[in-house]
Amino acid sequence: MDCSEFSSFICYARSDSRSANCTQIPSAVFTIFGIAFEENFAALKQPTSTTFRIYLLICLVCGLLTVANPAEGQVRRTLTGKVIDASNDRPLSRAKVRSAKYSQRTDAYGWFTLDIVRGERLIVTAAGYQDRRIDYADYRYVDSLKIYISPSAGRGLNTHVAPKAENVYQKDFENVLDYAFLGDTLVVLAHMDYKPRTARADEAYLRNTINFNLYGKDFKRITLPDYVRGIYHDPLDGLWVMGNGYVLEVQRKRDDIHVVRADQEKFRSEVLPMKAVLPGSVFYSEMMPLIPHVTYKVFLESKNRLYPVRYIRNEQYFKDAPGDFRVLEPWELEEARKLEKEHKIDEVFFAPYLRTKVDKVAYDNVVTHAFDVDGKLVIYDVFNGWIYHHDNLGQPVDSMHMYHHKFDGEKYLGMLQDRYTGKCYSLHSRGGSAFIRHIKAATGGAGTPIKLRNSFPENVRVYNGYVYYTYREPNTKEFRKLMREKLP
Repeated sequence: MDCSEFSSFICYARSDSRSANCTQIPSAVFTIFGIAFEENFAALKQPTSTTFRIYLLICLVCGLLTVANPAEGQVRRTLTGKVIDASNDRPLSRAKVRSAKYSQRTDAYGWFTLDIVRGERLIVTAAGYQDRRIDYADYRYVDSLKIYISPSAGRGLNTHVAPKAENVYQKDFENVLDYAFLGDTLVVLAHMDYKPRTARADEAYLRNTINFNLYGKDFKRITLPDYVRGIYHDPLDGLWVMGNGYVLEVQRKRDDIHVVRADQEKFRSEVLPMKAVLPGSVFYSEMMPLIPHVTYKVFLESKNRLYPVRYIRNEQYFKDAPGDFRVLEPWELEEARKLEKEHKIDEVFFAPYLRTKVDKVAYDNVVTHAFDVDGKLVIYDVFNGWIYHHDNLGQPVDSMHMYHHKFDGEKYLGMLQDRYTGKCYSLHSRGGSAFIRHIKAATGGAGTPIKLRNSFPENVRVYNGYVYYTYREPNTKEFRKLMREKLP
């Protein structure tokens, strides 16, 4: 490098390279001591001159600082991306994308190019939309990124409210407890009497009936035992009534419907774990007892065998297991061995569970949902924030990040599926109001929030383009009824 370039660059040699590394320094650095290097090139050529010695000192200090704190180019890289409105899949302009101190607004087509800092979270914000936060680990190996953000729930233009709420089912002296749909038939579980929960007993629903309603008219009504809990509609379109200590199966024939007692253990082991039925296969989920771990399995009819396809678990729990096992008390070790014998799971994995009894620090349970969407199994891993797609043989097809379970100011309540259309929705609440959003399986994007007209709805479900829920006016003695609102 020529001496005339000293005012713009400092060069320092690296021991592990034959080439010199240059760090650009502003000219002002060289005039701090009142020395104008541009005007003293001749002095720099004299090794004994004061100017030359000061220059060497500055080079040494700047070189050491550069080694101790590498150039920003070594901890930064450039990311190109596009911000998309998840409600309509259109590019979003003027959204702000930020990584540490660097930020940029998206252009008219939603694009941005941004210097990102290693280890820093990417934050995307826009007026009227939920903030989106993406951890560095989730995009560290990506050079181009599509980011979907969703409209915020509120009173603005981004929130849809149905024009009216219809009363679908209401009977004198009956409260709607639960309901389901069998094709065009509305099935309603109702009760007349109720005993609240006490210190000695759970709440109880008494004088119960199950009603079958077609096009607004009841055509069958069956009296049920006391202490019912609710209705379960399985993926094979079977209908079950769950009660305290019993299970009833609704059997349908061409000219009649009747209810019979079912094997409760078989219901728990074969029906409840069933999540989806695809051509040639049935998918199940299995939760480890006392341990935050869910295994999804597929039963292939062609091979008549059950295969695991996806493990979802609380990673921190399993990281803590070996260490917790080493500090178990003798009585805890004995308890771990009993659990291993009972559940056929290694005793080590029960250690964090046993320690929580002492430390009173519980691990979060793994929450998942799974649906048949367009002939694929779609698993929503709420705990870890992922969406997984599997084909009918259980093979992984696609995966993407899930973000709608962490909206600011909203409580995530779960996922719903319209069995008639196959569409999936998320359910949230905020200050007593309920909001649902269409979740697009292909992108994971959450659509426009739809606010239900009545506050504090219960048993929210979606069927054939309507959202249904049970409702009772607050602070009144009226009976709980079934309402519905038309989705846009």
